[in-house]
Amino acid sequence: MKNWSPAAQRCFEDYCERRRAALLASGADPDEVFVNWRTHVTEETAMRPGEAVTAEDIYDVLAKLDLPPNPPADDPPTAPVQKPQKPYRINIAGLIIIGLFGVFLPALTLIIEALTGMCASIIFDPVPTWAHAVCIALVPIAIFLTLRTLRSPERPLWRTTGWLSGLALGIALFYALMFSIITPFACIGIIFMGLGCLPLSPLSALICGVFLRVRLAGVVRKEARPQPAPLWLTMLLGCGLLLVLAVPEVVTQIGIGQATSGNREAHVRGVERLRRWGNENELLRESYLRRNREMNPLDLLVGHFYPPPPLEKVRDIYYRVTGQPFNTVHPPTLRNQRGGVVFDANDWDFDQAGDRVSAKLHGLTLDQSRLDGKVEAQSGTVYLEWTLVFRNAAQTEREARAQILLPPGGVVSRVTLWINGEEREAAFGGRSEVRAAYQKVVARRRDPVLVSYAGPDRVLVQCFPVPRDGGTMKTRIGISLPLTPQADGHCALMLPRFLESNFGLAESLKQAVWLEGDTELAADTALRREQLDGGRFGLRGELAGGTLEEPTALTLASTTLLSAVWHRDERTSEKPIILQRLVPAPLLPPKRLAVVVDGSKAMQKNAETIRTLLARIPAGTALHLLLASDRVEVCEPKALHFEGGCDNVPALIQAWDWAAEQPGGAVLWLHGAQPLESDDTEALLQRWQRRRNGPKVFAYQLGNGVDRIGEKLGGTETFCALSATHDPGKDLGALFDTWAGHNTPLAWERIRLTSNTAPTNAVTGSSHMVRLWAADEIKRLAHTRKQADRNRAVALAKTWQLVTEVSGAVVLETAEQYRDANLQAVDPATTPDIVPEPGTLLLALLGTLLLLLWRSVVRHSWRLPFMP
Repeated sequence: MKNWSPAAQRCFEDYCERRRAALLASGADPDEVFVNWRTHVTEETAMRPGEAVTAEDIYDVLAKLDLPPNPPADDPPTAPVQKPQKPYRINIAGLIIIGLFGVFLPALTLIIEALTGMCASIIFDPVPTWAHAVCIALVPIAIFLTLRTLRSPERPLWRTTGWLSGLALGIALFYALMFSIITPFACIGIIFMGLGCLPLSPLSALICGVFLRVRLAGVVRKEARPQPAPLWLTMLLGCGLLLVLAVPEVVTQIGIGQATSGNREAHVRGVERLRRWGNENELLRESYLRRNREMNPLDLLVGHFYPPPPLEKVRDIYYRVTGQPFNTVHPPTLRNQRGGVVFDANDWDFDQAGDRVSAKLHGLTLDQSRLDGKVEAQSGTVYLEWTLVFRNAAQTEREARAQILLPPGGVVSRVTLWINGEEREAAFGGRSEVRAAYQKVVARRRDPVLVSYAGPDRVLVQCFPVPRDGGTMKTRIGISLPLTPQADGHCALMLPRFLESNFGLAESLKQAVWLEGDTELAADTALRREQLDGGRFGLRGELAGGTLEEPTALTLASTTLLSAVWHRDERTSEKPIILQRLVPAPLLPPKRLAVVVDGSKAMQKNAETIRTLLARIPAGTALHLLLASDRVEVCEPKALHFEGGCDNVPALIQAWDWAAEQPGGAVLWLHGAQPLESDDTEALLQRWQRRRNGPKVFAYQLGNGVDRIGEKLGGTETFCALSATHDPGKDLGALFDTWAGHNTPLAWERIRLTSNTAPTNAVTGSSHMVRLWAADEIKRLAHTRKQADRNRAVALAKTWQLVTEVSGAVVLETAEQYRDANLQAVDPATTPDIVPEPGTLLLALLGTLLLLLWRSVVRHSWRLPFMP
């Protein structure tokens, strides 16, 4: 038995009451008749579809009854019988259409976009945040609730439905306008899976929402329901909500436009606006792929005032805003309509064969690392060979790139590549020559390796191709370097490390270290000390892979540096003698010291260290502290603050100008990584190049990372990059002690003698001291700005096989490639090696023979003629 709805009950009772007088006049019992009618109506409505009896069902059944005659004329008139109002309902066809295009299609579109990012990869991102997803999901929910309200005579959730339907209309209208540019082409896109649904679903939801809102208005008129929430207000709230959510994205575009406008003040305002209101994910996306502004009305409007800048400019702005280079953050991924990746910056190498390291590549790792070295303390030289094995787990060939910080004063003097298990030595030539040869071979996807100059004590290493699917590539870099004398009489040996790389370190990576020399070695690491035959000492063991990116220093426990050693230059026709002397290098204390502190966010962790260091500056020094922030600030140590990534050159210019106002000025620059070049670098270079005796600049880097500013300034005579270890207090404390007169530092001086006669007050040293002299001479010749001197510098670099600011090294696969590049691979016999120098080797052999002879005498009790 079906339940009667309240409306059906009222309809039946009203009908009976209108017939009561007529039934009484005819002599019938009205109540009995009403019971019979109810029974008949119940039987009739039981055969009708539906779970409940409605007012419409009651009217239809009562209309079929045989009514008694009308009451007599003298009876009081009764109210006319009125046809019950039909409830406002939607038929089955309308229900299906609205359910399909107003509920199912928008919901399906949201799910597809959330899973695949199809629209974001092709047009623009309609769901950049979870808040956008909630707003879009509100549209099908609101339409579904409105349908339910209109289908049910009780009209559940009437007021809530009024609010939600208006909000949904505002949201659907906003997205319909956003997709309006491509809506005419959406019908063509329908033939592709889901593609046409993206722009059409907001429009279809808007049409369905308008139709339902009209029906709600009809219910208000016919059923005397209360008015729902004002349509204009709810739609305005829906559009306004999305406009508020779009503010970060729009502000990001405006901020990028201002920050790249070329005006200094506009640049600062743009960066500040991006930090406060910008969308960091959108900025990162713009750093990899320019957005399709023609498809987004908001972008078209912003682009009218701020044209889209180049990718390189956006990448610079990303660093200025966040303080992180874009290639150190996990890159974005774009997908197609089937969920496949169409663009993954992790897999795409933007700078292959270029001169920048760029982003880390997925699947490319350093699998093995080995460091062998020979220490010749009496000559004050060290030779290291760093062997690297790269592994590529990706499905495409990769180029491994890294910027390496060499030990202070070091120079690359050997480069080797293994091709088919065979060692191939490099060819040395001018920087442009070797890079052109490398790029040409990379284009042919052959096996080259390139080592080029990247600043003082820095080189860029590039290896291509590292074979795919787990393939490996092995290379070796030889480094000649001087020992660094310490104030306490010892010598320090800094190991080379990575400043920046596009590969990761294998989880199980260990650096195998094996050093030997003519003096005892020590280290604050897990390396073991050993005493070898022939009075030599060793240091070997394994270091954690993380030390490849951190400063690692070894100490010579007992040092016997000779004040003067010499070696003949056997590679030139004159065969001159190179003399190396250890001489005092006093530093006059500055009377005026301008201190520039990098205000980048990465320096925040060093704030207390910096304040402590500033307190150790010798008393009596006029101090001028500048903070290199978005704007150069003169401040006190306690007022230091850090955010974003800051350009330090404007502060360096101001510091140099202040220090140069009076004699005896100097600049101390405390900074973190500087991954970007500055637009004001030339202005600073002009000051140093035109006033060679101007204020000296001491640069000290806290933390790891590249220094593009130092690369540009390092060639000047007044720029000094201080060696950095794990202890800034010790490093800068030594400088402050020197200024205070507590110690006098020592330095190596290498000169070419005019006489071919060996000096009597010096002993023969290592050939590496000649290589170091050649590196110093190349630097001197390169800075004279004369082409003839530059040509001489290139010739000297080729002769001694060195990577300098005028030369590089490249390993090619075939002799034909060398001929095409007009290069000549070096003779392996002329390359340095870990084995001792010939003179040292001869002495070691003689000592071994004498030792064996002595043991034989003792064992057999032989007597030699000179023995008693």
